[in-house]
Amino acid sequence: MLPDARIAAATPPAEGRPDPDTLGVGRPVLRFALAGLVAVVLVALAGGFVLSRLGTEEAVADAQTVTRVLARGVIEPALTDALANGDATAVAALDRIVRARVLVDPVVRIKLWTAGGRIVYSDATELIGATYDLRPDELAALQTGVGAAGLSDLSEEENRFERGQGDLLEVYRPVRTPGGEPLLMELYLRYDSVVSDGRRIFETFLPVVLGALVLLAALQLPLAVRLSRELRARTREREALLRRTIDAGEAERRRIVADLHDGIVQEMAALSFQLATAAAGTTPPDRASTSQALASAAEAIRRMIGELRTLMIEIHPPSLRSAGLTAALDGLVATLRARGIDAATDVDPDIRLPEAVEALFFRVTQEGLRNIVAHADAREALVRVWVADGRAHLTIVDDGVGFQAETDGLETGHLGLHVMRELAEDAGGVLEVESRPGAGTALRLAVAVPA
Repeated sequence: MLPDARIAAATPPAEGRPDPDTLGVGRPVLRFALAGLVAVVLVALAGGFVLSRLGTEEAVADAQTVTRVLARGVIEPALTDALANGDATAVAALDRIVRARVLVDPVVRIKLWTAGGRIVYSDATELIGATYDLRPDELAALQTGVGAAGLSDLSEEENRFERGQGDLLEVYRPVRTPGGEPLLMELYLRYDSVVSDGRRIFETFLPVVLGALVLLAALQLPLAVRLSRELRARTREREALLRRTIDAGEAERRRIVADLHDGIVQEMAALSFQLATAAAGTTPPDRASTSQALASAAEAIRRMIGELRTLMIEIHPPSLRSAGLTAALDGLVATLRARGIDAATDVDPDIRLPEAVEALFFRVTQEGLRNIVAHADAREALVRVWVADGRAHLTIVDDGVGFQAETDGLETGHLGLHVMRELAEDAGGVLEVESRPGAGTALRLAVAVPA
């Protein structure tokens, strides 16, 4: 009886149940698709976060560019030395320019500071003349000439007039009066406007990123389906080979049982009856007849021992590793001679092949000779092994009855040879059978070997 695992491998799906091969393809693809979807979502979230930050940073950079343009093109040309000294006329002149050309959304406030922290101009006129300590970043911008930006701290006293307008972005830029005195220009911009600019950048690029990710996932699905189907095909091939190997093993065990039952077991039964009859005789035993019975029994026992040894060699060839391929093949051919077939080998005694190739040659020869005994009704047989052109060759030829190879060959009558052919293909070789009725059979095997 087959073990449960073999029964499962050899049993077809019940009628009405889904084909496991179909499920086997669908489930990995579904898992791949779900994994791809999760990856797309994660990448989209990470990409969205990065794009959002980049968009905000780009919007802040744009605000700094606007501040630089206003500083160089509007404020600095309108500055006078009198403004730095608090001249009311100069302040009024600059105020008209600021309200006409600077205080445009999103700009809500402007301040001009001296290096000492005094506000010389602001559109919030209450701040003009007030003095506050400049922060380190403001001093750095004034000293280095490099602008800076950051969220405004509306809790500071200097920013009391900006409260109630939401978050504001402060942008600093140094300017100079005609006399060369440095002033720090500070613009306040509505932060939500800056963020909206960043959001527009984010919304522009996010569909492109998402589209590329979805397209990539969609292109991978057909590849996943193809790979899954190929994997299932290879799995089915291995399962079919396993089933054939199991069938061949079962056939081999049945053959061994039949050989034991029809040969050794029958002879032992006959021998037991013969000896029992001799021992149960009622007349005084005749020395000659007793000697003849014992000699016959001894001959039968020797014959049975020979058959058992032959069977043991077929099951496990000890000479293949110890004595080499030549001795192992000679041992197989000897079983044909014992059955009255003129069998011979033509093998170079010094030939050395890879262990896997030697094992394959032995098994194919074993199966071929077994078929000769069972089916060929041959009088002569020859086993030949040689190496040529980087390939090891094995031929088994007999002069038996033959068969129609196209219809009665490997696919129908000889399951063992069918398995041997697939083993040969796995080893990179080719196994061929040539035969026709009344013309004998030739079995040829060729396998590539290292030079």
